[in-house]
Amino acid sequence: MSRNIVFEPIQFDDDKQKKATQFTTTVGLMKDGKKLYADEVTGFMHQEFSTFAPAKFNPDPEKRDWLRIPINEEEKVCVDFENIVNEYDDAFEAQKDKIFGKFSKLYSQSRSVKVPKEADELEMEANADKPQKPKLKSIKLKLKMGWNYYYENQLLDSANTGAVRKAVSDALAKNNDKNIINDVVVTLKFTDEEGKKIEKKLKMAEIESRKEIATRVFYRRAENISADAKKPSECGDNNAELEEIYGKPEEMVVRSPEDLDKYHRANCYVRYLFGPSKVWAAKAKGEDGKRKTSLQFVCHQIDIIHLRNNTNSTSSSVRSIYSGYGFGSRPESVFNVGTTASVPASSPVSAPTKKEKEPEPDSESEEEEKVTKPASKTTPATAKAGKQALKVESESEEESEEESESESESESEEEPEPPKKSSKAKTVVEEKPKAKAAPKKK
Repeated sequence: MSRNIVFEPIQFDDDKQKKATQFTTTVGLMKDGKKLYADEVTGFMHQEFSTFAPAKFNPDPEKRDWLRIPINEEEKVCVDFENIVNEYDDAFEAQKDKIFGKFSKLYSQSRSVKVPKEADELEMEANADKPQKPKLKSIKLKLKMGWNYYYENQLLDSANTGAVRKAVSDALAKNNDKNIINDVVVTLKFTDEEGKKIEKKLKMAEIESRKEIATRVFYRRAENISADAKKPSECGDNNAELEEIYGKPEEMVVRSPEDLDKYHRANCYVRYLFGPSKVWAAKAKGEDGKRKTSLQFVCHQIDIIHLRNNTNSTSSSVRSIYSGYGFGSRPESVFNVGTTASVPASSPVSAPTKKEKEPEPDSESEEEEKVTKPASKTTPATAKAGKQALKVESESEEESEEESESESESESEEEPEPPKKSSKAKTVVEEKPKAKAAPKKK
Protein backbone atom coordinates (compact mmCIF):
# COMPACT_ATOMS: atom_id res chain seq x y z
CA MET A 1 0.00 0.00 0.00
CA SER A 2 1.50 3.33 -1.07
CA ARG A 3 1.98 6.04 1.53
CA ASN A 4 0.56 9.56 1.27
CA ILE A 5 3.78 11.38 2.21
CA VAL A 6 3.63 15.16 2.64
CA PHE A 7 6.33 17.80 3.17
CA GLU A 8 6.01 21.31 4.53
CA PRO A 9 7.62 24.17 2.52
CA ILE A 10 10.82 25.63 4.00
CA GLN A 11 10.21 29.10 5.46
CA PHE A 12 13.34 30.83 4.16
CA ASP A 13 12.30 34.22 5.62
CA ASP A 14 11.79 32.90 9.15
CA ASP A 15 14.27 34.38 11.66
CA LYS A 16 14.82 31.00 13.31
CA GLN A 17 15.69 29.40 9.94
CA LYS A 18 18.10 32.23 9.14
CA LYS A 19 20.01 31.76 12.41
CA ALA A 20 20.21 27.96 12.14
CA THR A 21 23.19 26.12 10.62
CA GLN A 22 20.95 24.75 7.85
CA PHE A 23 17.37 25.08 6.64
CA THR A 24 14.97 22.36 7.79
CA THR A 25 11.38 21.26 7.35
CA THR A 26 9.14 18.41 8.44
CA VAL A 27 7.67 15.33 6.79
CA GLY A 28 4.51 13.42 7.72
CA LEU A 29 1.86 10.96 6.54
CA MET A 30 -1.71 11.89 5.64
CA LYS A 31 -4.37 9.40 6.72
CA ASP A 32 -8.13 10.05 6.81
CA GLY A 33 -7.48 13.77 6.41
CA LYS A 34 -5.09 13.91 9.39
CA LYS A 35 -1.35 14.50 9.32
CA LEU A 36 0.42 11.79 11.33
CA TYR A 37 4.00 11.36 12.44
CA ALA A 38 5.77 9.09 9.95
CA ASP A 39 7.27 6.01 11.59
CA GLU A 40 8.05 2.56 10.24
CA VAL A 41 9.09 -0.85 11.59
CA THR A 42 11.55 -3.15 9.83
CA GLY A 43 11.64 -6.91 10.06
CA PHE A 44 14.49 -8.67 11.83
CA MET A 45 17.67 -8.49 9.75
CA HIS A 46 20.62 -10.78 10.42
CA GLN A 47 23.79 -8.75 11.00
CA GLU A 48 27.12 -10.50 10.93
CA PHE A 49 28.76 -7.44 12.49
CA SER A 50 27.49 -4.48 14.51
CA THR A 51 26.11 -1.61 12.43
CA PHE A 52 26.79 0.93 15.18
CA ALA A 53 29.34 3.68 14.46
CA PRO A 54 32.73 2.07 15.19
CA ALA A 55 34.88 3.70 17.87
CA LYS A 56 37.97 3.03 15.73
CA PHE A 57 36.91 5.60 13.13
CA ASN A 58 34.90 7.78 15.53
CA PRO A 59 37.05 8.41 18.62
CA ASP A 60 34.80 11.28 19.76
CA PRO A 61 31.88 9.62 21.65
CA GLU A 62 29.51 12.47 20.73
CA LYS A 63 29.95 11.61 17.04
CA ARG A 64 28.99 7.97 17.60
CA ASP A 65 25.32 8.74 17.04
CA TRP A 66 24.42 6.71 13.96
CA LEU A 67 23.89 3.23 12.53
CA ARG A 68 24.74 2.22 8.98
CA ILE A 69 22.66 -0.81 7.99
CA PRO A 70 23.79 -2.99 5.07
CA ILE A 71 21.15 -4.08 2.58
CA ASN A 72 21.51 -7.78 1.84
CA GLU A 73 19.34 -8.30 -1.23
CA GLU A 74 19.01 -12.00 -0.41
CA GLU A 75 16.96 -11.07 2.69
CA LYS A 76 13.41 -9.94 1.97
CA VAL A 77 13.28 -7.80 5.12
CA CYS A 78 16.32 -5.84 3.90
CA VAL A 79 14.71 -5.27 0.50
CA ASP A 80 11.48 -4.15 2.19
CA PHE A 81 13.48 -1.70 4.32
CA GLU A 82 15.17 -0.30 1.21
CA ASN A 83 11.83 0.06 -0.59
CA ILE A 84 10.30 2.03 2.30
CA VAL A 85 13.24 4.46 2.40
CA ASN A 86 13.17 4.83 -1.40
CA GLU A 87 9.45 5.64 -1.25
CA TYR A 88 10.17 8.59 1.05
CA ASP A 89 13.05 9.73 -1.17
CA ASP A 90 10.86 9.52 -4.28
CA ALA A 91 8.16 11.60 -2.59
CA PHE A 92 10.80 14.17 -1.58
CA GLU A 93 12.02 14.42 -5.17
CA ALA A 94 8.45 14.76 -6.51
CA GLN A 95 7.64 17.58 -4.05
CA LYS A 96 10.96 19.40 -4.35
CA ASP A 97 9.41 22.50 -6.00
CA LYS A 98 6.82 22.72 -3.21
CA ILE A 99 9.52 22.43 -0.52
CA PHE A 100 12.05 24.91 -1.96
CA GLY A 101 9.87 27.18 -4.08
CA LYS A 102 11.91 29.54 -6.26
CA PHE A 103 15.16 28.10 -4.81
CA SER A 104 14.46 24.56 -6.02
CA LYS A 105 17.12 24.61 -8.76
CA LEU A 106 19.82 25.55 -6.24
CA TYR A 107 19.56 22.21 -4.42
CA SER A 108 20.80 18.72 -5.28
CA GLN A 109 19.13 15.82 -3.45
CA SER A 110 21.28 13.10 -1.86
CA ARG A 111 19.50 9.73 -1.80
CA SER A 112 19.28 7.90 1.53
CA VAL A 113 20.20 4.49 0.11
CA LYS A 114 23.95 4.67 -0.47
CA VAL A 115 25.36 2.63 -3.36
CA PRO A 116 28.97 1.42 -2.84
CA LYS A 117 31.65 2.63 -5.21
CA GLU A 118 33.40 0.09 -7.40
CA ALA A 119 37.06 -0.59 -6.58
CA ASP A 120 39.52 0.95 -9.03
CA GLU A 121 42.58 -0.81 -10.54
CA LEU A 122 44.95 0.19 -7.73
CA GLU A 123 42.61 -1.09 -5.01
CA MET A 124 41.99 -4.36 -6.88
CA GLU A 125 45.74 -4.88 -7.38
CA ALA A 126 46.54 -4.11 -3.73
CA ASN A 127 43.94 -6.64 -2.55
CA ALA A 128 44.29 -9.23 -5.30
CA ASP A 129 45.46 -11.96 -2.90
CA LYS A 130 42.71 -11.32 -0.37
CA PRO A 131 39.17 -12.75 -0.36
CA GLN A 132 36.77 -10.10 -1.62
CA LYS A 133 33.46 -9.66 0.17
CA PRO A 134 30.55 -8.27 -1.84
CA LYS A 135 29.94 -4.56 -1.26
CA LEU A 136 26.39 -3.86 -0.17
CA LYS A 137 24.14 -0.84 -0.37
CA SER A 138 23.44 0.76 3.00
CA ILE A 139 21.07 3.09 4.86
CA LYS A 140 22.05 5.43 7.68
CA LEU A 141 19.85 5.92 10.74
CA LYS A 142 20.67 8.58 13.31
CA LEU A 143 20.23 7.71 16.97
CA LYS A 144 17.93 9.92 19.02
CA MET A 145 20.01 12.09 21.32
CA GLY A 146 18.92 14.20 24.26
CA TRP A 147 20.26 16.25 27.15
CA ASN A 148 20.17 14.63 30.59
CA TYR A 149 20.94 16.57 33.76
CA TYR A 150 22.90 15.43 36.81
CA TYR A 151 23.34 16.86 40.28
CA GLU A 152 26.11 15.42 42.44
CA ASN A 153 26.52 12.73 39.78
CA GLN A 154 22.89 11.57 40.14
CA LEU A 155 20.52 11.65 37.16
CA LEU A 156 17.64 14.07 37.76
CA ASP A 157 14.15 12.60 37.54
CA SER A 158 11.63 13.69 34.90
CA ALA A 159 10.05 16.39 37.13
CA ASN A 160 13.39 18.05 37.91
CA THR A 161 14.54 17.67 34.30
CA GLY A 162 11.37 19.46 33.20
CA ALA A 163 12.05 22.24 35.72
CA VAL A 164 15.60 22.71 34.36
CA ARG A 165 14.44 22.88 30.75
CA LYS A 166 11.64 25.33 31.55
CA ALA A 167 13.95 27.62 33.54
CA VAL A 168 16.50 27.74 30.69
CA SER A 169 13.81 28.20 28.05
CA ASP A 170 12.14 31.04 29.96
CA ALA A 171 15.47 32.79 30.48
CA LEU A 172 16.42 32.56 26.80
CA ALA A 173 12.98 33.84 25.77
CA LYS A 174 13.69 37.06 27.68
CA ASN A 175 17.34 37.35 26.67
CA ASN A 176 18.56 35.20 23.77
CA ASP A 177 22.14 35.01 25.04
CA LYS A 178 23.57 31.60 25.96
CA ASN A 179 26.11 33.23 28.24
CA ILE A 180 23.39 33.82 30.82
CA ILE A 181 22.57 30.12 31.21
CA ASN A 182 25.14 29.47 33.96
CA ASP A 183 23.46 32.07 36.18
CA VAL A 184 19.90 30.78 35.69
CA VAL A 185 18.46 29.65 39.03
CA VAL A 186 16.21 26.59 39.14
CA THR A 187 14.31 25.05 42.08
CA LEU A 188 14.73 21.27 42.34
CA LYS A 189 12.79 18.91 44.61
CA PHE A 190 14.47 15.97 46.37
CA THR A 191 13.70 13.40 49.06
CA ASP A 192 16.16 13.27 51.97
CA GLU A 193 17.35 10.17 53.85
CA GLU A 194 14.37 10.38 56.22
CA GLY A 195 11.88 10.49 53.36
CA LYS A 196 11.07 14.18 53.72
CA LYS A 197 10.53 16.39 50.66
CA ILE A 198 13.07 19.19 50.38
CA GLU A 199 13.73 21.95 47.84
CA LYS A 200 17.06 23.28 46.64
CA LYS A 201 17.69 26.42 44.62
CA LEU A 202 20.65 25.82 42.35
CA LYS A 203 22.41 27.72 39.59
CA MET A 204 22.74 25.96 36.26
CA ALA A 205 26.52 26.11 36.78
CA GLU A 206 26.03 23.56 39.61
CA ILE A 207 24.10 21.14 37.38
CA GLU A 208 25.98 18.89 34.98
CA SER A 209 24.57 18.31 31.50
CA ARG A 210 25.34 15.30 29.31
CA LYS A 211 24.26 14.65 25.74
CA GLU A 212 23.19 11.00 25.80
CA ILE A 213 21.51 8.36 23.66
CA ALA A 214 17.70 8.54 23.87
CA THR A 215 16.97 5.65 21.48
CA ARG A 216 15.34 2.82 23.46
CA VAL A 217 17.16 -0.53 23.25
CA PHE A 218 15.50 -3.92 23.83
CA TYR A 219 17.69 -6.99 24.13
CA ARG A 220 17.41 -10.77 24.47
CA ARG A 221 20.12 -13.40 24.38
CA ALA A 222 18.93 -16.53 22.61
CA GLU A 223 20.58 -19.83 23.53
CA ASN A 224 19.85 -23.47 22.75
CA ILE A 225 17.54 -22.56 19.87
CA SER A 226 16.35 -25.59 17.93
CA ALA A 227 17.65 -25.84 14.37
CA ASP A 228 14.08 -26.26 13.09
CA ALA A 229 12.76 -23.21 14.98
CA LYS A 230 10.73 -20.73 12.98
CA LYS A 231 12.63 -18.08 11.08
CA PRO A 232 11.96 -14.39 11.72
CA SER A 233 9.80 -13.95 8.65
CA GLU A 234 7.75 -17.00 9.65
CA CYS A 235 6.78 -15.41 12.98
CA GLY A 236 5.26 -12.40 11.22
CA ASP A 237 3.72 -9.92 13.67
CA ASN A 238 3.13 -12.61 16.26
CA ASN A 239 5.10 -11.37 19.29
CA ALA A 240 3.75 -14.17 21.48
CA GLU A 241 5.26 -16.81 19.21
CA LEU A 242 8.47 -14.81 18.97
CA GLU A 243 8.78 -14.66 22.76
CA GLU A 244 8.04 -18.36 23.09
CA ILE A 245 11.03 -19.19 20.87
CA TYR A 246 13.50 -16.45 21.72
CA GLY A 247 12.37 -15.15 25.10
CA LYS A 248 10.98 -11.79 26.19
CA PRO A 249 12.82 -8.57 25.34
CA GLU A 250 14.23 -6.54 28.23
CA GLU A 251 14.80 -2.80 27.96
CA MET A 252 18.40 -1.94 28.74
CA VAL A 253 19.83 1.23 30.22
CA VAL A 254 21.68 2.72 27.24
CA ARG A 255 22.93 6.29 27.52
CA SER A 256 26.48 6.17 26.13
CA PRO A 257 28.12 4.53 23.09
CA GLU A 258 29.89 2.14 25.47
CA ASP A 259 26.47 1.04 26.77
CA LEU A 260 25.22 0.30 23.25
CA ASP A 261 28.40 -1.63 22.38
CA LYS A 262 27.41 -4.21 25.02
CA TYR A 263 24.24 -5.18 23.16
CA HIS A 264 24.58 -4.18 19.49
CA ARG A 265 27.13 -6.88 18.70
CA ALA A 266 28.13 -9.39 16.04
CA ASN A 267 25.84 -12.27 15.07
CA CYS A 268 22.57 -10.59 16.00
CA TYR A 269 19.11 -10.28 14.52
CA VAL A 270 17.97 -6.68 14.75
CA ARG A 271 14.83 -4.74 13.86
CA TYR A 272 14.29 -0.99 14.01
CA LEU A 273 11.45 1.40 14.75
CA PHE A 274 12.46 4.42 12.69
CA GLY A 275 11.10 7.37 10.76
CA PRO A 276 12.06 10.46 8.75
CA SER A 277 12.68 13.25 11.27
CA LYS A 278 13.28 16.15 8.89
CA VAL A 279 14.58 17.44 5.59
CA TRP A 280 17.86 19.33 5.94
CA ALA A 281 19.19 21.75 3.33
CA ALA A 282 22.70 23.18 3.38
CA LYS A 283 23.25 26.93 3.21
CA ALA A 284 26.71 26.70 1.63
CA LYS A 285 27.49 25.42 -1.87
CA GLY A 286 29.23 22.11 -2.39
CA GLU A 287 32.11 21.35 -4.79
CA ASP A 288 29.63 20.90 -7.63
CA GLY A 289 28.29 24.42 -7.11
CA LYS A 290 24.98 23.22 -5.67
CA ARG A 291 23.69 23.03 -2.13
CA LYS A 292 23.01 19.53 -0.77
CA THR A 293 19.71 18.44 0.71
CA SER A 294 18.48 15.10 2.02
CA LEU A 295 16.07 13.34 4.33
CA GLN A 296 17.30 12.39 7.80
CA PHE A 297 16.01 9.12 9.27
CA VAL A 298 16.07 8.61 13.04
CA CYS A 299 15.95 5.35 15.01
CA HIS A 300 13.48 5.48 17.91
CA GLN A 301 13.84 1.88 19.14
CA ILE A 302 16.13 -1.10 18.52
CA ASP A 303 15.11 -4.72 19.18
CA ILE A 304 18.12 -7.07 19.35
CA ILE A 305 18.29 -10.85 19.53
CA HIS A 306 21.85 -11.98 20.19
CA LEU A 307 22.53 -15.55 19.09
CA ARG A 308 25.18 -17.77 20.59
CA ASN A 309 27.90 -18.27 18.01
CA ASN A 310 27.38 -21.64 16.38
CA THR A 311 31.12 -22.25 16.03
CA ASN A 312 31.20 -22.68 19.78
CA SER A 313 28.94 -25.76 19.67
CA THR A 314 31.75 -27.73 17.98
CA SER A 315 34.22 -26.70 20.69
CA SER A 316 31.72 -27.70 23.39
CA SER A 317 31.20 -31.10 21.71
CA VAL A 318 34.95 -31.71 21.51
CA ARG A 319 35.39 -30.82 25.19
CA SER A 320 32.52 -33.20 26.04
CA ILE A 321 34.05 -36.09 24.05
CA TYR A 322 37.39 -35.81 25.83
CA SER A 323 36.08 -34.93 29.29
CA GLY A 324 36.43 -38.49 30.67
CA TYR A 325 39.12 -41.22 30.65
CA GLY A 326 39.87 -41.70 26.96
CA PHE A 327 42.11 -44.75 26.87
CA GLY A 328 41.25 -48.39 26.28
CA SER A 329 37.95 -49.58 24.82
CA ARG A 330 35.49 -46.70 24.15
CA PRO A 331 32.59 -45.97 21.78
CA GLU A 332 33.12 -44.01 18.59
CA SER A 333 32.07 -40.35 18.63
CA VAL A 334 30.10 -38.99 15.70
CA PHE A 335 31.06 -35.51 14.52
CA ASN A 336 27.89 -33.42 14.08
CA VAL A 337 28.12 -30.24 12.05
CA GLY A 338 25.99 -27.52 13.67
CA THR A 339 23.41 -25.67 11.64
CA THR A 340 22.64 -21.99 11.85
CA ALA A 341 19.59 -21.16 13.93
CA SER A 342 17.38 -18.51 12.50
CA VAL A 343 15.56 -15.73 14.31
CA PRO A 344 12.55 -13.34 14.87
CA ALA A 345 9.94 -11.22 13.16
CA SER A 346 8.76 -7.69 12.55
CA SER A 347 6.34 -5.87 14.81
CA PRO A 348 6.54 -3.29 17.57
CA VAL A 349 7.39 -4.61 21.03
CA SER A 350 5.93 -3.82 24.40
CA ALA A 351 7.96 -1.74 26.85
CA PRO A 352 9.32 -4.01 29.59
CA THR A 353 11.07 -2.73 32.70
CA LYS A 354 14.54 -1.28 32.10
CA LYS A 355 17.49 -3.34 33.26
CA GLU A 356 21.18 -2.64 33.34
CA LYS A 357 22.44 -6.03 32.35
CA GLU A 358 25.92 -7.13 31.34
CA PRO A 359 25.72 -9.71 28.54
CA GLU A 360 27.80 -12.81 29.12
CA PRO A 361 30.67 -13.67 26.76
CA ASP A 362 29.66 -16.10 24.03
CA SER A 363 31.98 -18.83 25.22
CA GLU A 364 35.49 -19.62 26.35
CA SER A 365 36.51 -20.45 22.80
CA GLU A 366 35.97 -16.86 21.64
CA GLU A 367 38.27 -15.51 24.34
CA GLU A 368 40.84 -18.25 23.81
CA GLU A 369 40.95 -17.53 20.09
CA LYS A 370 42.00 -13.93 20.72
CA VAL A 371 44.83 -14.99 23.05
CA THR A 372 46.24 -18.11 21.47
CA LYS A 373 46.73 -16.89 17.89
CA PRO A 374 50.50 -16.54 17.35
CA ALA A 375 51.72 -13.22 15.98
CA SER A 376 53.12 -13.52 12.47
CA LYS A 377 56.60 -12.14 11.88
CA THR A 378 56.70 -9.20 9.50
CA THR A 379 59.38 -6.90 8.22
CA PRO A 380 58.82 -3.12 8.40
CA ALA A 381 58.10 -3.08 4.67
CA THR A 382 55.50 -5.84 4.79
CA ALA A 383 53.93 -4.33 7.92
CA LYS A 384 53.51 -0.99 6.16
CA ALA A 385 52.01 -2.67 3.09
CA GLY A 386 49.68 -4.68 5.29
CA LYS A 387 48.44 -1.54 7.02
CA GLN A 388 47.77 0.14 3.69
CA ALA A 389 45.84 -2.87 2.41
CA LEU A 390 43.84 -3.03 5.62
CA LYS A 391 42.99 0.63 5.30
CA VAL A 392 41.69 0.12 1.76
CA GLU A 393 39.48 -2.75 2.92
CA SER A 394 38.13 -1.32 6.17
CA GLU A 395 37.72 2.40 5.57
CA SER A 396 34.82 2.41 3.17
CA GLU A 397 33.56 5.43 1.33
CA GLU A 398 30.68 5.61 3.81
CA GLU A 399 33.14 6.37 6.65
CA SER A 400 34.54 9.35 4.77
CA GLU A 401 31.03 10.72 4.26
CA GLU A 402 30.08 10.68 7.95
CA GLU A 403 32.03 13.81 8.90
CA SER A 404 30.61 15.87 6.04
CA GLU A 405 27.05 14.76 6.81
CA SER A 406 27.23 15.17 10.60
CA GLU A 407 26.92 18.96 10.68
CA SER A 408 23.83 19.01 8.49
CA GLU A 409 22.19 16.07 10.27
CA SER A 410 22.59 17.33 13.83
CA GLU A 411 19.81 16.44 16.27
CA SER A 412 18.03 18.45 18.97
CA GLU A 413 18.48 21.87 17.39
CA GLU A 414 15.42 23.10 19.25
CA GLU A 415 17.14 22.78 22.61
CA PRO A 416 20.26 24.92 23.25
CA GLU A 417 23.34 23.14 24.52
CA PRO A 418 23.59 23.66 28.29
CA PRO A 419 26.91 24.51 29.97
CA LYS A 420 29.05 21.46 30.61
CA LYS A 421 30.44 20.52 33.97
CA SER A 422 33.22 18.00 34.50
CA SER A 423 31.97 14.60 35.62
CA LYS A 424 32.98 13.34 39.06
CA ALA A 425 31.91 9.76 38.40
CA LYS A 426 34.15 7.07 39.83
CA THR A 427 35.39 4.29 37.61
CA VAL A 428 34.52 0.86 38.92
CA VAL A 429 36.93 -1.91 37.99
CA GLU A 430 35.48 -5.36 38.11
CA GLU A 431 38.05 -7.82 39.43
CA LYS A 432 38.26 -11.18 37.75
CA PRO A 433 37.96 -14.17 40.14
CA LYS A 434 41.32 -15.82 40.82
CA ALA A 435 41.75 -19.32 39.48
CA LYS A 436 42.06 -22.05 42.09
CA ALA A 437 45.56 -23.45 42.43
CA ALA A 438 46.06 -27.04 41.33
CA PRO A 439 46.57 -29.51 44.22
CA LYS A 440 50.18 -30.39 44.88
CA LYS A 441 51.29 -33.88 44.07
CA LYS A 442 52.21 -35.93 47.10
